[in-house]
Amino acid sequence: MIKQFYVFLLIGMIFFSLKVAAQEVIIKKRNVEKEAFYNKSSTYNSFESRSSAKEKYHHCVKYNFLPFFIGEFPVGYEYKVSPFITIETGLGITTNNYMDQILYATDDFYSTDLNSSLSLSHNAMLKVFPEGNAFNNGIYIGVDYAYRPFSKIIKQDGFNQKATKLFVDIGLVLGYQVRTSERILLDFYVGVSQRHITWDRLSMNYIIDPVTGDLIVGIDINPMEYPTLGVLLGFKLSYLFRFSN
Repeated sequence: MIKQFYVFLLIGMIFFSLKVAAQEVIIKKRNVEKEAFYNKSSTYNSFESRSSAKEKYHHCVKYNFLPFFIGEFPVGYEYKVSPFITIETGLGITTNNYMDQILYATDDFYSTDLNSSLSLSHNAMLKVFPEGNAFNNGIYIGVDYAYRPFSKIIKQDGFNQKATKLFVDIGLVLGYQVRTSERILLDFYVGVSQRHITWDRLSMNYIIDPVTGDLIVGIDINPMEYPTLGVLLGFKLSYLFRFSN
């Protein structure tokens, strides 16, 4: 039985080799006027064609949907250095940190008397793909850096002042990528970070003006900073492209 299996395997390999060899077509075209021959050799292999189509992209733009819940809207760019390594950078806009507001709902920093201000965020990530399948289906390990400021506008005595709560994360993530088509890539990741928070914490004091009887709001800013642990989550939609054919 084993010998029959090896014979069948050998016949299959020979058949496959003949089939691949038959895919190479040589076309000879004769030019009657110049009495010359032109040789053109073309080899078509559907598997190699699909493989090369996937490997020809080294750039992609991406958008991370999950930071929406903390009031950030980031757009990123990723470059494939090799099948094992990619580098990602990004910029974003922050408004109000809704998740943090739930945790600190009674804090004056999230008072309804204050307006959120647009701020710029940035991030970077180094990804390592153990199986050498960057930009294809597979897992990766990443080192993530994120800088996210969330600001409030304080209006006092005819001028505006800004108070900010800044989150700086350096963390480790585990991710998985899914290649849904030639140019579309889905990216999921989860991780933990060492988070450093710098916070212009506010104290609002309500007093009555003894002369006018108007209610006056006094705001004190108390800077503070402290380390903590952070949770990193992401769901990114990527579009692959290349600069030249």
